[in-house]
Amino acid sequence: MKEEDFVTDSKLIADEFGKRHDSVIRTIESIIKKEKFYARECSLSQYKDTTGRKLKMYALTKKGRDRLYYRYQFGAYSPRLEKAFGEWLEKFFGEKLCVEKQRKVGKYRLDFFIPKFSLIIEYDEKEHEFKRESDIHRQKEINTLLKDSGISPMWIRVKEGMEIEGIREILHKLDHISKDSIMKFIN
Repeated sequence: MKEEDFVTDSKLIADEFGKRHDSVIRTIESIIKKEKFYARECSLSQYKDTTGRKLKMYALTKKGRDRLYYRYQFGAYSPRLEKAFGEWLEKFFGEKLCVEKQRKVGKYRLDFFIPKFSLIIEYDEKEHEFKRESDIHRQKEINTLLKDSGISPMWIRVKEGMEIEGIREILHKLDHISKDSIMKFIN
């Protein structure tokens, strides 16, 4: 990256969100650890504090900045959206389809899983816009783990704000793979 590609830094982000700078640094490093691709959006540098000590900070590209914005603005909000979508699934499908929540597969958790059809439903909050590459990598690893167990999964990704369309896509996919009409499985 060129210097002009960086639009802000971790100190400015800390000031903007009223957070401690060391906390912002930990957040950035946590994201880098989980999403290796995020490292391209950050550049480790230094600044001098008021006592003259050299401390680390990160310069961030627009994409890197936006990822932190979503983390700080919607981080606590996102799990509630996923939970609400899960409640929709329960009300719509009831217990007839046995929609499992947070099924563990290796080191991962699936948002929702319908075992009868080997269907994985992932609810993608807005922050997933910045996680595409890590989501693809995660999906490949989960597919491998499940296939080793004799399960050939199908995936549906439901984007935040597109819940109705997501339910339609789930119905269409289930109707397509079911020998019986899916309507007999729904309340």
